[in-house]
Amino acid sequence: MAISDILSRSIFQNLQEELEHSTFHDVIISVQNTEFKSHKFILSANSKYFKNIFTTERDRTSSAPIVLKNIIPETFSLVLDCIYGGKDVLTAANLVEIWHAAVYLEIDFLYQACELYQTSRVTKENCVEMANQAKTFKSKKLKEAAWNMIIKEFKDISRRQDVVLLDAEDMLQIINSEDLAIDSEDYVVNAIVRWVQHSPEISDCKGTDDNSQMDYKSREKEMHKENCNNSIKKRKNYIVDMLKASRLCLVSGSCLQSLLDVKVIAENKQCFPVICKALQYHVQPDRRGYHCPPQAIHRANSKLENVIVSFNYSNPACHMSCRTLDGTWYLVATLQYILASPILYGQTIYSTGPANSANLYSYCTVQKQWKTLHGFATLGTHVLIGLDRHLYAVSSTIYRLQMMEYTYVWESVGNILIPVTDVTLTACGTNIVIFGMDTSSRQFKVQLFDTLTFTCTVYTDQLPDQIKNSKPFHVYNGSYILHSSGEVFKLTPCDKNKVQFENKGKLFDRPLTLCAAVTFKDNLIIAVSNIDPQMTRKWETQIIDGVKSVEVIERQSTFLLNAAFPKSLLLTKET
Repeated sequence: MAISDILSRSIFQNLQEELEHSTFHDVIISVQNTEFKSHKFILSANSKYFKNIFTTERDRTSSAPIVLKNIIPETFSLVLDCIYGGKDVLTAANLVEIWHAAVYLEIDFLYQACELYQTSRVTKENCVEMANQAKTFKSKKLKEAAWNMIIKEFKDISRRQDVVLLDAEDMLQIINSEDLAIDSEDYVVNAIVRWVQHSPEISDCKGTDDNSQMDYKSREKEMHKENCNNSIKKRKNYIVDMLKASRLCLVSGSCLQSLLDVKVIAENKQCFPVICKALQYHVQPDRRGYHCPPQAIHRANSKLENVIVSFNYSNPACHMSCRTLDGTWYLVATLQYILASPILYGQTIYSTGPANSANLYSYCTVQKQWKTLHGFATLGTHVLIGLDRHLYAVSSTIYRLQMMEYTYVWESVGNILIPVTDVTLTACGTNIVIFGMDTSSRQFKVQLFDTLTFTCTVYTDQLPDQIKNSKPFHVYNGSYILHSSGEVFKLTPCDKNKVQFENKGKLFDRPLTLCAAVTFKDNLIIAVSNIDPQMTRKWETQIIDGVKSVEVIERQSTFLLNAAFPKSLLLTKET
């Protein structure tokens, strides 16, 4: 044994003996009519509470006992054993009472010992209790340990009864966590439902009427009683925020449908738009490539990562790259043929081939491979678009493919009225909007194909000049086109021409050579081929519903798509 250890033990032993005999005591501490003879020097050296008392003019000469009201005698006796004898007095049974005493008496080293002891005891069975305890004692270390356990083991914790005891702030923070370790978002949504429906019984929260005799546990119950009363009134108010914070688009269809059967959710009108957007994501796989809502972002532990897919052409090859959330580009594949019109339907990218090709190509983001599928009956340049449960291929003839059958048999459903080149497609309601240059007159034309009646009409009203050389993009079910001047037009259905163009304003003032545009979360990302070095690359906007910011990237990509790719593919960074 080291000499320093021998000296320390001897000193503590002597102090302990002095406490027991109290020969030279100079202060009496009264705890619930039990008196403890002690020493001002020892107490003030270890407790800021006693030091403050002993340094006041009133108490320097006072011989009256100091009365402690919020500690029981057994606990204070253990505190003195720790101060005088350096004893390790902490156990699972007395930890809470001693920690409260350490806070009350401002004994820093004892507080730290309690914090360390409790932190070492955190398990997935008690981490919710520990998280609440950390908040009570304002312990950052215990909070971190409990939090890490909740995040790591949430799959199991979400099914435990005590998950409903988390407060609203912690519950929201957990739901928002990118690091939440789960293999299904259903666990999160089910935990939200249980949490919101939970109404603690007041009978479980009784305290004591004798404040002077109130120990820690009874005071904790009194605090819990207040929380219970507030919980009954306020928990329902957090439903919308929690649903918005969840990855509601990624839950199973059955879980999403079951939300509508939950009374507290069905009664809250603000929940409906949130659930409706998630339902749209589920039932409209044709729109997933155009817009990725925040509720569709995969968490960090997922095998998939949300990306923006770009297609760049360098004759004769086509390069497929992905941009991750942090803005890093990865080269995913190089194809020896040109993809003329890539779109995303569900989890699969489809594209037609080069001009005068009848092939259709598909790339499943899960299986990670390209396939050549049966194409069209006639050769030509076909442009693809997804709408509802079909893929449409537009050239002079319009073909339709039923996606639910997976037979890849195309049927002819109509013809466009005016042959056009440089075709761009978007959707507005049940109509396919066809932009293109008349092959005869070289005038810009807009045609609309009704997918319900299989009829085609020509837009006859005066077109805004900015419609030409525009790029389409979508926000949820809203269809927009962006002109190189920065003008944005929203497409809305109408009776006369089936579509009308509403000018929403300008996103930027300097003309840009547009390549493609796509919305990701609440951001509009615009790919251009030329950027002034002095131009701001990212800014906020309020002219487009659901879009909060605009980001311009320099990239000669004809198409941008939202998708979720396996992380195993994101290995080769672009140089």
